[in-house]
Amino acid sequence: MSKNIDNALRQISQTVQSYAMLEPADRVLVAVSGGPDSMCLLHALIMLGYPAEVAHFDHQTRDGESAADAEFVRAVAAERNLPFHTDSRPVEAEARGSGLSFEEYARRVRYEFLCRTARARGCHVVATGHNADDVAETLLLRLIRGASPKGLAGIPPVGQADGARVVRPLIQCRRQDIIAYLDA
Repeated sequence: MSKNIDNALRQISQTVQSYAMLEPADRVLVAVSGGPDSMCLLHALIMLGYPAEVAHFDHQTRDGESAADAEFVRAVAAERNLPFHTDSRPVEAEARGSGLSFEEYARRVRYEFLCRTARARGCHVVATGHNADDVAETLLLRLIRGASPKGLAGIPPVGQADGARVVRPLIQCRRQDIIAYLDA
């Protein structure tokens, strides 16, 4: 294996252990968008030996391009012989009548799908590809919006959503390291 892969796997493994994210036998539902972060997450969890299932939510956006993302993720799961779960809704249209921003509404719908799927499949954990750069971006946006000190907490490494445990094994990885991992 290359140095970039070894270093990333070591960092991810340390993060998983430091925050007690996963036990060796935990079945993990991995949220995979098809982007670099989630693709790195899926590959790393497989390399670290965790039993994984793949979940993808199609928000029906970008003039149909989101359907291509769903098909790409489906093909990746099939290539690795992993169970694949998907759902699709016109989230942009639904968000307009919700009183929430598109981003907030989409996040809620996506997490509802992930948690519902995890429970139905007996997966112990939902893993998402949030990384250190996402944390910095979230803090900056919240600061600009005038968040209180409590509101500046950022993205937690381990959390709960809709009754499921949500873990973020890439939370201490920088985007540039994720890209280097994928390049390797």
